[in-house]
Amino acid sequence: MGTTRPALGELLRGLSRDRSLLDRLHQDLTPPQEAEPETTPGGARIVTPGQEQVWSFDALSPGMGVYNVPLVARVSGNLNVPALCEAVKAVAARHETLQSGFALIDEQLMAVPAAKPEGRFVEKDLRAEANPDSVARAWVIAEAGKPFDLASGPLWRCLVARLAHDEYLVCWVIHHIAIDGYSLRVLQRELVAAYRQLMSGAEVALELVPTGYYELAGRRRKRSKKDDLAYWKSALADPPEPVEWSFARRRPAHPTYDGDSVEFVVSDELGTAVRKFAAEARCTPLMVQLAAFAVLVHRHSGADDFVLGMPTAGRTPHVDEDVVGYFVNMLALRLRCAAGVTGRELLDAVRDAALDAYSHREPPFRDVMEAVRPERVPGVMPVFQMVFTSPPKLDTFDADGTSFAFEEWHSGQTLFDFEIHFPESATGSVGFIKYCTSLFDRDRIEVLAEQYVRILESLITNPRRPIAEIPLLTPEQRQAVLGAGVGPEVGFGAVDGVHHLIELQVDRAPDAIAVTAEAGQWTYLELDERANRIANRLRALGFGRGDRVGLCFERSLELAAAILGVLKAGAAYVPLDPDYPRARLDFMVADAEVRLVLTHAAASSRVPSKVDTVLDVAETLDDSADRCAPVMHEDDPAYVIYTSGTTGRPKGVVNSHRAIANLVRWMRSAYELDRTDVVLQKAPYSFDVSVGEFLLPLVTGARLVLARPDGHKDPAYLHTLIKAEGVTTVHFVPSMLEVFLAAVDVTDCPSLRRIASGGESLPTALAQRLLAATNATLHHLYGPTEAAVDACHWRCDPGDPGPVVPIGHPIANTNVYILDDRGNPVAEGMPGELYIGGTQVAAGYANRPELTAERFVANPFHGGTMYRTGDRARRRSDGALEFLGRVDRQVKVRGFRIEPAEVEDCLVRSGRVRHAVVLPRADSAGGATLVAYVVLADPAGSLDQVREFLRERLPHYLVPDAFVTLAELPTTSNGKVDVRALPDPAPRATAGTGGAEPDTETERRIAKIWYDELAVERIGKHDSFFALGGHSLKVIKAVLRAGSELGAEIPFRTLFDNPVLADFAAAVDGLRASGATPDAAPTRSRRNVGDLLDHLSGTLQTGPDLND
Repeated sequence: MGTTRPALGELLRGLSRDRSLLDRLHQDLTPPQEAEPETTPGGARIVTPGQEQVWSFDALSPGMGVYNVPLVARVSGNLNVPALCEAVKAVAARHETLQSGFALIDEQLMAVPAAKPEGRFVEKDLRAEANPDSVARAWVIAEAGKPFDLASGPLWRCLVARLAHDEYLVCWVIHHIAIDGYSLRVLQRELVAAYRQLMSGAEVALELVPTGYYELAGRRRKRSKKDDLAYWKSALADPPEPVEWSFARRRPAHPTYDGDSVEFVVSDELGTAVRKFAAEARCTPLMVQLAAFAVLVHRHSGADDFVLGMPTAGRTPHVDEDVVGYFVNMLALRLRCAAGVTGRELLDAVRDAALDAYSHREPPFRDVMEAVRPERVPGVMPVFQMVFTSPPKLDTFDADGTSFAFEEWHSGQTLFDFEIHFPESATGSVGFIKYCTSLFDRDRIEVLAEQYVRILESLITNPRRPIAEIPLLTPEQRQAVLGAGVGPEVGFGAVDGVHHLIELQVDRAPDAIAVTAEAGQWTYLELDERANRIANRLRALGFGRGDRVGLCFERSLELAAAILGVLKAGAAYVPLDPDYPRARLDFMVADAEVRLVLTHAAASSRVPSKVDTVLDVAETLDDSADRCAPVMHEDDPAYVIYTSGTTGRPKGVVNSHRAIANLVRWMRSAYELDRTDVVLQKAPYSFDVSVGEFLLPLVTGARLVLARPDGHKDPAYLHTLIKAEGVTTVHFVPSMLEVFLAAVDVTDCPSLRRIASGGESLPTALAQRLLAATNATLHHLYGPTEAAVDACHWRCDPGDPGPVVPIGHPIANTNVYILDDRGNPVAEGMPGELYIGGTQVAAGYANRPELTAERFVANPFHGGTMYRTGDRARRRSDGALEFLGRVDRQVKVRGFRIEPAEVEDCLVRSGRVRHAVVLPRADSAGGATLVAYVVLADPAGSLDQVREFLRERLPHYLVPDAFVTLAELPTTSNGKVDVRALPDPAPRATAGTGGAEPDTETERRIAKIWYDELAVERIGKHDSFFALGGHSLKVIKAVLRAGSELGAEIPFRTLFDNPVLADFAAAVDGLRASGATPDAAPTRSRRNVGDLLDHLSGTLQTGPDLND
């Protein structure tokens, strides 16, 4: 073969110790005994399994050019175009595959003499074009992508574009059913030889092809493959899940197979070093390249067990090297590479796997798939979705003063997720990564291409290094991505306590209104004095620096004074929301070691009983109003707010005065807040957003407006309050913002200057709706409670791309890092876990040293501590961060990594669902299933249209298995969805697994057809066609036969959409009832190709660019 045979030669010279393997390889390379060709009257020949697969693709998806192979040459000199055309025709006439058509004869696909064997020639003069090269390329790609008629031929066409006086682009396009990549080498050589003969005035007289393609195929078909099939059944038993690249988009519902490619360059120096290292390691350069590919896959997916596809030429040396035909076969190379293995250990494993696979290469991949019967997942190629190939290098020839420089072209389509093409070369070369554009962005693949070369260099320079430690970034790149995460360094000035910033405003304007509530309003001086009285009482009771004081209040003027009073005393406040369950309040008091709780009459009945002292703030009215001045430090705790823990046990986050002072001063600057502003405080004070709401206006000299208790849940009330109080600044979590915009007319709130939104992902569509309805600016904030409320900020723009608004850039004196699971910075555009460093980072969790040590880790980049958020993010080219969801919320369902937020977004976009939450739930078998909890926009609406909306837009594995309709989603006190309060879905019956006998006439007749086609012992009404071994050709036969016998025109897609016998029979009955007769042509659109290929038995052998 083009790549395997030279590599094998090296292997044979270097692996004499592997005697049994060499004996097997020697047997495989021995030409087979002569056998009579398998023919029928009329010259029909039995096709090969590979041709069967290609033909099936064409039958299922007419109109696509996925399997058109271009042989491209740039020609310089005085090209004689008529002579070139004659040379093409002469070469095509030599090879029977190029003269063939294909037909089903007695349900067997056969190659027959084509009715129209001679292809057409198309010329185009582009010399007048401003950029003839790009015009020619676009024209050739368009022409090359046009389909061929496999039934009658021809199977080729030739395109000639004249670019300049003595410069041409020639493209001979041939259908892949007639050739493989190695055939291109034969054709290029023969084409130039024929052209030379014609230019010399002679007839074309090339050496005869000794044996035809179909004769060779017939001999190979007679070889025994039992041992080989047994090997593959063992090697592919319990197969790994499909590889999920960390940066890939979700799979579309209907794969398009649109592709693109990115080049990478291997220098002569590196190419030579690879060959030298391979010789020393007793392997081939191909194996070193494969090992580098395996590292790339492992590092970007986390997979330690995966399968790569690798095409082999399928040719026998000195027997079929000059034969043009489809010999190529695919091998499934199963690789295991745990993080701890070294490069050399991985290379040894790759070598062994490659040799084992190659020594069992004889069975066609289709036969392997029929033996293995892997699980079929719609939209995903079975067994492997990645391919590595080493195509032969094309050559440059001179013919009578005319130069033919043949080059590899990449079509715009691909059957696989990801392919690496690494051409044969004695030194360096230019390779490329071909990828599916519906899954990957080009900039991500450009990063991978660069990293692949870097991994290759690392493997040969330091093979003893664990593959987990191979650097994917250069030192310069590493420094750049770390620098991009450093927020502005702003010298706000040291402050011992954040309350001192408020005292400055008191001193500046004591009579200005500080806070307004339904019960009245206080000036800055009145607020300060109330807080001082509370602080002095606390100090008198012995509470101060290092103590934690509980606050149990309804939202009120007294709550504002209590927060400020605790801070002035030097203690930290602990919110005890009176709406919380008694047990949770008791836990928080005990866990935070709260010995005193401040309260007022409206909430005193909810104060936890297990506390030493309860103090009603009304009792402090006679205390001194003078400011106390305890000794404090800016790193002292300011508050402890409890958040839900993944184990169900709440955790108290301890944040410092330094962090919160940094936050409010940054906010004041970023929001351009001044003394004329009015800030609404509506978040529960147990929610960290409340910290900024309370303190921001007060450190600015602006006015704080308190919503009434529970007012944050009432859009109409908030709307009225905003207008009445002239509110300029308000914060909404995105889900509440959605409700607010749906319930009120925000256009009549002219006072609004700015709206902040955080706590959840902010959909771009929601942001655009708000910006279109108001002149206010919209600020998207991101930050966990463990980073003092906010760590990143983005000022929204109506032109923001993407489905969700980015979380932006780090705020002042804050650093953010995106790291892989080993703590290494990732490249721009690549996803990783978000870490936060700098001033905003909390001190840790109250009385949880082990959890603190786990989540608050040493910062190796800028010193200090950084918080591990558990959030996934990536950095865009403009430096902005995109939030990608929770690391711990991602789930695997039936082998696919799923981000429930994607499904939730699609549900809401349907227009029929107001709110949605999608969660994994355990099914009866112990696996994971997706459940959607939805609030319908129309309570009387049906879920059927919602399901159909999802099916049209999402791959099957993202469509929830069960739906639960609710009047409203349960929420926690801070307005977020209370996941624990969602009910379990009602149990539902599961489908059978064969079981019942077919019981309708249609079921019985279809069962008989399946019995004949699939050769199984028994078929039940709940059996799946594909689970029983059905594949592409059998689909065609079964559907055509069912249509003929039952008198209905059945589109091929019907069987893919309804693979279970009972469902298929019902669909056929529906078609018959609708009057679909065999006279009506089935609809087969390009959009259906993915569905039609979902369950093929054995992937289509290989795309046209896999030049082996």
